[in-house]
Amino acid sequence: MIPTIFLLKKIELPISVNMVNFMNIVNDSLLIYSAYPSKLDIEKINLNTQQITGRISLEMESHKETFFDKNRGYLAANDSLIIYAYTYKKQIDIYGVDDMKLRKRLVGENTVPHIVVGDVKETEFRQRELVAGKHYFYIRCRKPKNMEGCFIEVYDYSGRSIAQYELTEMLYAFDVDEDNSTIYGYNSDIFEDGFLKYTLNGSE
Repeated sequence: MIPTIFLLKKIELPISVNMVNFMNIVNDSLLIYSAYPSKLDIEKINLNTQQITGRISLEMESHKETFFDKNRGYLAANDSLIIYAYTYKKQIDIYGVDDMKLRKRLVGENTVPHIVVGDVKETEFRQRELVAGKHYFYIRCRKPKNMEGCFIEVYDYSGRSIAQYELTEMLYAFDVDEDNSTIYGYNSDIFEDGFLKYTLNGSE
């Protein structure tokens, strides 16, 4: 028998945009999210007071096409840190949850975006999905054009690079079970009705 979950209550939030993304609830009562696609700002709401208590403002380009904005990125958070991985350049920003101030910036070699507004095929995606685990955070990175598969890069929360795993398949979404050293990924082109499972010493 499938258990039924009932709605307990509705919480009205002071969100001015129609849609938000990358919602994270931390410290039991803080909601951290990206205001994308309306804008790129990262905001923090106290669910108890229903007030915005912090904001990280990210500059938008004049063309206003947020999907192709050089500062577009992926967001994840834990109880102490916010991780923001830029989509089109090799850059990761780490902010504190309490004060929303930049703690560390990790910059790689490919920091100049190659973006062709309106053309997904010609635009180069450097970093995609982001997962915040208990001990590490994980970023899915595209391989160079004409190469199949992807990379999963692993960092600790001080910003130190821990590992890089090369996968022969492209993952459109993934999650990590740190306790069992397992990555679960999804690619509908390979297996539409389930997940792909990878262990740190091989794949299944």
